Amino acid sequence: MKNKKWLRSVAFILLLCVAVAGVMHCYSQPKYFNTRFINTFDEMPDDTVDGIVLGSSVIAHGWVSAVSWEKYGMAAFQFGTSVQPIGSIPGFIEYAQKNHDIKYVVIDIHSLRQQSLVTSVSSSKVQEAYLNIPDIGVRYSMLLDLFDYAERIYDFYGEPEGEKLDRTSASMYLPLLNFHNRWVDGLEKADFVAVKNEYLGANDRYTSFLSRDMTANLKNLDFGDTIEIDDFQKGELDRLFAYLDESGLEVLFISTPSFKSKSIQRELSSILKYCADSGYNTIDFATREMIEKVGFDTAVDFSDNGHVNLAGAEKLTSYICEYLIENGYSYTDRRGQDGYELWDEGLKNYREYYKNGWSGKSVDVYD
Repeated sequence: MKNKKWLRSVAFILLLCVAVAGVMHCYSQPKYFNTRFINTFDEMPDDTVDGIVLGSSVIAHGWVSAVSWEKYGMAAFQFGTSVQPIGSIPGFIEYAQKNHDIKYVVIDIHSLRQQSLVTSVSSSKVQEAYLNIPDIGVRYSMLLDLFDYAERIYDFYGEPEGEKLDRTSASMYLPLLNFHNRWVDGLEKADFVAVKNEYLGANDRYTSFLSRDMTANLKNLDFGDTIEIDDFQKGELDRLFAYLDESGLEVLFISTPSFKSKSIQRELSSILKYCADSGYNTIDFATREMIEKVGFDTAVDFSDNGHVNLAGAEKLTSYICEYLIENGYSYTDRRGQDGYELWDEGLKNYREYYKNGWSGKSVDVYD
């Protein structure tokens, strides 16, 4: 009889844990674009991803894994998030390395702009990064790193007037406290089950097919000489360099093409120059020379002054792939190898999606 009571107690505790976990999953951060591509990444069989691409929304829009696979058999997946905190990069790498032998990483530097640094550690941006990581250990290790990163930003630039990342807030550790009332606006399918991006993580929102003529903005690339970046930017880059050197990963730093103000373009170029001066391979796509070399059509290939559309993304991805191959990065053509069937399936879905174009309904809405 005592054994039965003991078993009932254990069963009750287990059921309670399952119920609490289910509630926390449903009533947590709304699921975004990067939630779907991480769900897709999780489905990849072990050791079928060789490289990852990191950075802000510019690279989330700019890297098309289906193209790297179709043209080169390059199994590289992107983890870009909106204003991605640079302090989250080690966490994303650790997450990818859990089940894959990651050999190289491509990192966009847009989130190191002074204007972006404080924004990148707002609660919403931090949650968008770490809450999507399914591995709880990696998730909260990343969160702790981001608390430290935010404190360094606040110490250097001052505290923001509005939202501040708070290490003592229980809601950062238990997102249910932030999102418990989401049922009022209605839950979606993705709140209950994993919904993946069917296109190997390609940008599947309506912005993929928007086209805006950026030709007039080419003048913003004529900013003159670079400047010296500030001590915080140098320090965070040096910290990242030390981590990457210890990891043994092959690294490429890039500045994805954009046409923002001359001062912003100068700062981005200066950040990338610091990476190059520190001994890393770099590509600055935001120059007239590279716009022409890649073959971007400034009247067609951009959705706004900071993002390529899918037409531009295919060109950007192809150029980066060819650069990695020509410069001796650890590359193996995986096409036709056993275990890579999901890459083939994602490519097929992507080509069908891209051919049909946007149907008039944003797939940000989960069906």
